Amino acid sequence: SYNTFSRYYNLGNITFETENNSKLTTLSVGGNVATLAACTNLKYVRVKGGTIPYYFAPSSPIETLVIDNGVTSIGQEAFEFCSGLTNVTVPDSVTSIGQYAFLRCYNLTSVTIGNGITNINQGAFSFCSGLTSIEINNSTPPTLGYEALRDTNNCPIYVPCDSVNIYKANSNWSSFSDRIFGIPPCGEPPTYYKLKSVYSNGNSRNVACDGYNLTLSSATTKPNSSSYPYSA
Repeated sequence: SYNTFSRYYNLGNITFETENNSKLTTLSVGGNVATLAACTNLKYVRVKGGTIPYYFAPSSPIETLVIDNGVTSIGQEAFEFCSGLTNVTVPDSVTSIGQYAFLRCYNLTSVTIGNGITNINQGAFSFCSGLTSIEINNSTPPTLGYEALRDTNNCPIYVPCDSVNIYKANSNWSSFSDRIFGIPPCGEPPTYYKLKSVYSNGNSRNVACDGYNLTLSSATTKPNSSSYPYSA
C-alpha cells in the first residue's frame, strides 16, 4: 500500500515473502514518496518474489541486498544512490532491470546478472565507478539502454564463452568489445612459462612448461648431447 514503510525509521531488517505464503510480494508507492526511503537504519533487504517496484529504496543505507529467484523485474530507480551496496546478484528469473535502477551506487564492485535477462535499461548502472567486474550469464545479448554502463570504471564484462563474439558484434554491445571476455575458465590454450635449464658446464637453455603444471618452479634436465656433461 501507499507509503507502507516510509515512517519506520528504526527498521533494521525486512524480508518480503511470496504470495504463496500469503505475504507481500510488491509494494506500491505514489508520487515521489519512496517505500523504504525513510528507513534510515535499514541494512538488509531480501525480496523473495514478485517485482521490485519503481523508486523502491533510493538513497537508503542498504548494505546487503538479496534478490531471490522468483523476482521478475527490478523497477526504475529502485536502488539508485545506495552507496552501501558492494555487490549485486540478479537471479535468472529477472528479465528486466529498469532505468537508473542502480544509478550512482559508487561502492558497487561486482554485478552478476542471470541468464533470463532481456533488458538492461537506460542508465541502469551509470556512474557505478567502483565496479571491477560485470558478469552476464545470458548467451543472447540483452537489449542495452542508453548509457546503461556509463562510467563503470572500464571494468571487464564477462559473458558465456561461446557468446563472446556474438556480444562483440551486437549493435548494443559493440562499443564495449574491448571489455568483453568469456566467463572463466573458457578452455583457452595453456599458457607457456619459460624455465631456464642450467648444465654443469655453465651452458643454459630455455625450456617451456605448460600452464597446467604451475607448481613447477625449477627443473634439472639431462642433455641429449655428450658434449654437455650431466650432473644431478
